[in-house]
Amino acid sequence: AWGVSQLTAADGARLMLRFERLVPRRHRVRALALLARIVPEQRWGIADAAPRGWRLHFKGGWDVPAAGAPAVNHQIALLRRGRQRVAIAILTSGDADQAHSSETLRGVAARLLSGLGKR
Repeated sequence: AWGVSQLTAADGARLMLRFERLVPRRHRVRALALLARIVPEQRWGIADAAPRGWRLHFKGGWDVPAAGAPAVNHQIALLRRGRQRVAIAILTSGDADQAHSSETLRGVAARLLSGLGKR
């Protein structure tokens, strides 16, 4: 499960920032489209905080733990506007439940992206 993968936030942000260069040219449009078309019931966290005017491409992963175990909820994203690119990664662990970890993702993303909507 992607939610329990062994990557760092720096790794995730670097991956997304370099995503377009890493994907072969013939697959780029399709790959970016897939990362932009996340079903509504899985659009939380970074998606809720993304500023208007930016195209969002993201991947999320989570682990629904056994009763009493901490929730894990990770997201990495590339935001594009014209030639500008911004990549972020937020990895959470230890929240009491999925709702709390989703709100943590949204809050952290809102703070990280707060300056983007002001141009």
